[in-house]
Amino acid sequence: MKQLVMERECLGHPVRVQIDIPADGLAVLLTGGCKPHIGAVSAAEPGRATQTTQFAGHRDSAVSGHWAQALCARYDAPAVVCCGIHYDDLSREGLEEVLNCCNLLLQDVFTSIDKIR
Repeated sequence: MKQLVMERECLGHPVRVQIDIPADGLAVLLTGGCKPHIGAVSAAEPGRATQTTQFAGHRDSAVSGHWAQALCARYDAPAVVCCGIHYDDLSREGLEEVLNCCNLLLQDVFTSIDKIR
C-alpha cells in the first residue's frame, strides 16, 4: 500500500494530510490548526451520494465532504476523509485563508497521486 504525507503552513500552524492508497480507494486523515482532531468523516463512492457524519460542536464536514467528492471523482474510486482543523477565535478572513490552504493542499495531493499512479 502506498502512503503520502504532506502539509502546508496556515495561520502559524500546520495543516497536515496523510493518505493511504490501498489497491482500490483512498483513506485520508486531514488535521491541523492549533487543535488537530476528528470533527467529521465523509465517504464518497462512484455513483452514490456522499455520506458524512459530523460530530457535535464541529464544522469540518464542508472540508471532508469536498475532499471525499473531489478525490472520488478524480480517481473513480471510493474515498474516505476524516477531517479536524481547529483555530481559536477564527475570523471570517481567517476561515477563508484556512479553506484556501485546504484547496491548495488538495491540489498538491492530486499532483502527488498522479505521479505515483
